[in-house]
Amino acid sequence: MFVSGRGARAGARRVLVVVTDGEKFDDPLDYSEVIPLAEAMAVTRYAIGVGSAFGRPQAHLELQVIASDPTHVFRVDNFEALSGIQRELRERIFAIEGTSSAHSSSFQMEMAQEGFSATLTTAGPVLGAVGAFDWSGGAFAYGGGAPTFLNGSGTHLGTPGAHLGGGRVYLCEMDGQAPHLRCPRALRGSPGHPHGRFGASLAHLSHLDGLTCPQVAVGAPLEDDGHGAVYLFRGAPGGHLGEVVQRISGSRFPSQPQFFGQSLSGGRDLSGDHLPDLAVGARDQVLLLRSPPLLQVRLSVTFEPQVIPARECPEGAELREPLGVAQVCFNLSKASPDTFGPALSARLWFRARLDPDRVRPRADFGAETAENGTLVMGLGRSCRDLRLFHRGCPQDTMTPLTLRVTFGGRGDPLGGSGGLRPQIGPGSDTQLSATLPFEHDCGTDNVCQDQLQVQLNFSGPGALVVGEGDALELRLRLRNAGESSFGPGLLLRHPAPLSFRRLQLLQSRSGSLRCHSEPPSGRDRRTRCHLQPPLLRGGGQVSFQLTLDVPSDAELGDSLEVTAQTTSDNGGSGGRSQSVTITVPVRYQVFLVLASSPDSTRYLNITKGGAHPPTAPVTHHYQVKVLGHRGVAAAVSFLVPSHLSPEPLWEHLEVSPEQEEPRCEERPEQRGAGAAPERHLLACPSSPCRLFRCSLPPPAPPPPLGVPCGGAAQDGGAGTAGAAQAAPAELGPGELRPRPVQEHLGGHRAAGADGAGAAGPPQPPPPHFGGVSGGAPPAGAGGAGALQGWILQAPLQRNAGGRRDPRGPPRGPPELRKFGENSSEKLICILIKTP
Repeated sequence: MFVSGRGARAGARRVLVVVTDGEKFDDPLDYSEVIPLAEAMAVTRYAIGVGSAFGRPQAHLELQVIASDPTHVFRVDNFEALSGIQRELRERIFAIEGTSSAHSSSFQMEMAQEGFSATLTTAGPVLGAVGAFDWSGGAFAYGGGAPTFLNGSGTHLGTPGAHLGGGRVYLCEMDGQAPHLRCPRALRGSPGHPHGRFGASLAHLSHLDGLTCPQVAVGAPLEDDGHGAVYLFRGAPGGHLGEVVQRISGSRFPSQPQFFGQSLSGGRDLSGDHLPDLAVGARDQVLLLRSPPLLQVRLSVTFEPQVIPARECPEGAELREPLGVAQVCFNLSKASPDTFGPALSARLWFRARLDPDRVRPRADFGAETAENGTLVMGLGRSCRDLRLFHRGCPQDTMTPLTLRVTFGGRGDPLGGSGGLRPQIGPGSDTQLSATLPFEHDCGTDNVCQDQLQVQLNFSGPGALVVGEGDALELRLRLRNAGESSFGPGLLLRHPAPLSFRRLQLLQSRSGSLRCHSEPPSGRDRRTRCHLQPPLLRGGGQVSFQLTLDVPSDAELGDSLEVTAQTTSDNGGSGGRSQSVTITVPVRYQVFLVLASSPDSTRYLNITKGGAHPPTAPVTHHYQVKVLGHRGVAAAVSFLVPSHLSPEPLWEHLEVSPEQEEPRCEERPEQRGAGAAPERHLLACPSSPCRLFRCSLPPPAPPPPLGVPCGGAAQDGGAGTAGAAQAAPAELGPGELRPRPVQEHLGGHRAAGADGAGAAGPPQPPPPHFGGVSGGAPPAGAGGAGALQGWILQAPLQRNAGGRRDPRGPPRGPPELRKFGENSSEKLICILIKTP
């Protein structure tokens, strides 16, 4: 105990309390051996005897030997009496600082240091108590009666112990009836000085800056490595603001003072110039800081002429003509009541910039858009002329030209004042922005009456094809035939499926356009276009091409209407809006595929002059498929040779659809005819043909429509016949009357893979014997609703080098790009219809 090995600190006060209920018993050590050791370590000893055993003189003597002083001997009847002694010790021994809870305090007034600072108010003196309540601090206000303690606990001022950091100064409102100080504002020094002791001294100053509110000086003697600093804070009505007017460092003075700002005194004129001064204490010296005379600068800008004349700017040309003259004037006057008289002067430097907030300024000073200048002047007025020039061809003449002037300055040294210089006062104009408007052709009444005109044209090939492309191209021109138009634009109304995609400016000397589509409203949608900048002079125009997105599944009817209407902000100025409406025909793209199944009969082996084979079944399977989002009512015609030489070819023949639709019927037999390549047809070249026609409903995808075609060939019809066609299929005219389907592209004839061979023993199927054909009669062959189309051979052709022909299917749905990968798909018919 009481040794450094058990945590004892050297020089710390040592206290030992001995509580016993009787005399020493069975202890070999004597008090004469132990007590000297305690006295050598300066241990203060207390002895407490409990019980009646200490009524005997010998026992009471033992307590006196244990205690270091006779007054340290206590005797109680029982252990309950020790509670009073505990309370007494608790009052005499302070708790270790930092061990108090959040709702209690280790120190109250024991370390208050009342009188650490003092001030005199109209109600009486106020003494600071910085150590009260664990250094939360407070103050004692003395008035007519007993002193009142104003508590500044941490709940009102922030974290206790804030003075150990950089420091802060609280501005408190005093109310003698309130138990706590109300401190809504605080002043702080510069960051980076955690131990600067900001607030170690305070001084109330007069109107140093010439304004009506006084200032406060705050000392921070340990900032700048002990050189110290003084802060000046500007006041404001209702209390002092936290704005630092000036920071004065002690290291700037030739004497290099230490602890500059540890004491302050100011507010009085000590130099005889009618300006308040500030005395600052430092180690071994006091420095007197004088208030400088204050100057006030007023800045003004005027233009000649007062508007920028309107000029036509040819396309691609740049204006370099003089625009006018800007006169920048400075007015210098005194702002403080001093004794220096009118013999004051200052050196001012300024910077003027044209259109400072624009990337591309519209004017300059001859070469640059910024101009720097310097002038030396006394009290009074001094001006500088700046010549302005056009810079390029200005597109924005709606917004005035801006000239921004910023300046700074300092006064010249005053003779006989030890280097004192006038300063620019806080009420001076340090920056000024002046505007110069552009002239607008609004007539003698100065009221602009615009006359906007619009032209609207469809730039497509004659009709909008939904599915072939995905955009509607419109060409527009907006022209102003009247006076200046403000906020000009166009409002387009069109069907709801269409929306704005892009804009291409074709011709404009008035700026650019911004367009956007609004959400649909019912069956219509509106697209707005605005001119930027929002001004169109008289005679000005802008031409552009507008692209509206068209979904491939849009249903727009036989035609659509687009209306363009002019808009402007001239309102009641007399201008009237104009609107133009155009009607665009609408057609729809349809993709149909006629495919044959690979399990169809490919050929018949007939040996010339041999025995007649038994009846042979011949079966062809076809499918009509639609690609994309929409279909069209059509028909499939099957031309089947009915005779081979003079003998009938078929024992029986039928066309039996797999679904209830389509419905098929046999038409009158047709006489043989040759092929018609220009019509994309394979006909029966040498014998009559039986005609089967199947009417297809609009094949909405999926599923595809299957049409089996076939029968049993007779065993007698071989004879001496040569090659003959078997079951060619034709995609014929559909039930489209009276709505015509228009041909869009040329095509290729599709070779088939079905047929019959003749002569000799069995051989591989000869090419082009029989086949599948696609196409339609020419316009008018099917009546008023004649169908026309084009045929595309598939799979893709290969050229002589074995490479795929780069010519592929035309533009269409994703399924079309895969067409030809399946060898069973023999042909495709691509149609464009009007609903």
